[in-house]
Amino acid sequence: MLLGRPGRNTSPGKVRDTRHREEANRRGTPWGHIGPCRTAMITPTVDFEALRSELRATLRHGARARSLLDRMALVDLLNPAKPSEEAPPDAQRALEAARLVADTVDALDPPIDRIMSIMLCLAPGTAGMTLSARRTRAADLVDIQPSTFRSEERYEQAFVTELALALYGQLTGCT
Repeated sequence: MLLGRPGRNTSPGKVRDTRHREEANRRGTPWGHIGPCRTAMITPTVDFEALRSELRATLRHGARARSLLDRMALVDLLNPAKPSEEAPPDAQRALEAARLVADTVDALDPPIDRIMSIMLCLAPGTAGMTLSARRTRAADLVDIQPSTFRSEERYEQAFVTELALALYGQLTGCT
């Protein structure tokens, strides 16, 4: 039985049968895509370009919870506020977003995992470093100059995009 939203693609990857829905309802979990994206969405639809843009902006101050709490734009994308009385406080949302970013960075392939850990102030000893100092340290990992690391698309920009794709996959259930 095809259950698609109006205007949405109801390809075989989104074919549902009553068993899947009943099983999800019994467990109390929402049911998402069947096929390559098996888990349900954690957040409402996330705009990939907005996510990538906020990650780029986050490079300046880092992705530790303290920094995210001061600049909530990335937190709002990764862990939007719920309009209920039981909504978690901003500090909890920032902690959860920081944990999601850190776990996603850890899951990236080497050397991107170490590079993004440095760039987002997640690596030990990077919390007080300037962005240019972190760029220098990250560029050393791939044996290039910091200016090359920053300006060539295959380095910093590509690594941010890789992280954005991984986070997007986590948020949409397509991992």
